[in-house]
Amino acid sequence: MKQLLDVRAEIDKYIEKHPDMTIDEIDRSLVAKWWKRKADILWESEKELPVSFFESEDFEITWLKKSEDFFLNSRIYL
Repeated sequence: MKQLLDVRAEIDKYIEKHPDMTIDEIDRSLVAKWWKRKADILWESEKELPVSFFESEDFEITWLKKSEDFFLNSRIYL
């Protein structure tokens, strides 16, 4: 939980410094690094997923969001 909150805090800090910037305007490699850090916390895989996986236009952010939401909601009930 703490690791996810640390990533969120970093994202929030960036947004605070760039309040007029949209998600589409943020450097894709930076966003991919945030997504990778979250995925490394939430997902297990046989091979480590490279940052390029998260930079790809084919990457489905909704799957990562669903995983994060499931973890955070389940955490409340533990």
